[in-house]
Amino acid sequence: MGVLLFGAAPQRGQSEMYAPLRQRFRELGYIEGATIQIDVRYGSDTRQLVEHAEDLVRSKVDVIVTVGTEVREAVQRITVSVPIVAIAGSDPVAEGWANSLSRPGRNITGLTVVPPQMGQKQLELLQMTVPGLRRVAVMMTTPIYGPKLQDAAEKLSVQIIILLVKEQSDFDSAFKTAAAERAQAFLALPTPLIVEHRAQLARQAIDAGLPSISVLSPLTEAGFLMSYGVNLDTLMRHAADYVVKILNGASPGELPIEQPREFEFVINRATASALNIKVPPELLRRANRVIG
Repeated sequence: MGVLLFGAAPQRGQSEMYAPLRQRFRELGYIEGATIQIDVRYGSDTRQLVEHAEDLVRSKVDVIVTVGTEVREAVQRITVSVPIVAIAGSDPVAEGWANSLSRPGRNITGLTVVPPQMGQKQLELLQMTVPGLRRVAVMMTTPIYGPKLQDAAEKLSVQIIILLVKEQSDFDSAFKTAAAERAQAFLALPTPLIVEHRAQLARQAIDAGLPSISVLSPLTEAGFLMSYGVNLDTLMRHAADYVVKILNGASPGELPIEQPREFEFVINRATASALNIKVPPELLRRANRVIG
């Protein structure tokens, strides 16, 4: 099988994003190098992702696991036959990669990362943390998520300032826009580019005096103030379950796409201190983890 990820390969001592996938395979009786071969590739841009996708297809892998919208799109561009298990997105039907959640069709199935209502929940947590919050800068790599966030913001009487970035070099100008628009907080969508450079974004948010939130806990561990959303390790483990079903003969297009059912709330106390913010006791009690 193949695993295609966005970004650079981890350096020595850094954790591997796909480690829970490998662990779950062992639990299911699949021994790497003996009963299963895992070919892991990393790509930092669309060209590299497409090249890796082409190479994996040429090598006749039985299934490809992708993490992130950009990675899924690259693999779908190359093959309509090799089964794909995607960890990506919030609304596969609206995003165009599934006919329905129950029967996605074609050669793809997987798990979504962001439930449709997640944006409103994150804005509510920011409101509880920042009294009088009215303006939130939202960083994303595709405008597809803008309308739903706008609807959620209107319900809470919050104005969102969309910071559309395509590459790391766009971060500085994005934060300048946030400052010019008098943003009071920062929400980052967990796209591969943003996850890869999470430590830089956390530092820039602190330097700008912006309480920050995202979906994935690795961003909080890197210095974001909060995260509320899915556990990526859990998603990777569930992806292994999908792979095994496909290896045993299941059609990916007939396997329902799984939406998150369990969520975790993580707070970084050190970041709160750096921002001179007192996190409300209610939030500290609700947190699954308080770090820093």
